[in-house]
Amino acid sequence: MKRCLSTMICSSSYTLCINDEGAVSSFGTSNNGAHGFAEENVFPPKIIPTLRNITSIATRSDYSVCLYDDGNVFTFGSNEYGNLE
Repeated sequence: MKRCLSTMICSSSYTLCINDEGAVSSFGTSNNGAHGFAEENVFPPKIIPTLRNITSIATRSDYSVCLYDDGNVFTFGSNEYGNLE
């Protein structure tokens, strides 16, 4: 089955993409895990294995938010100002 890109969201230094199966892939640079990985640089794009059934994503320069198909929300990245709580 061919996987198609459904949504792509870009911050200033990384990009998150959702495919038609609800999987999220990421690439770029983030020193606080806002792109979903512990390493600072992610090139080429990699699927974030813990995110499935995602319908929507949003990013800022230092954090990301994902919406599951059941309405739950998952956040990751910097929580310096409590914005992920």
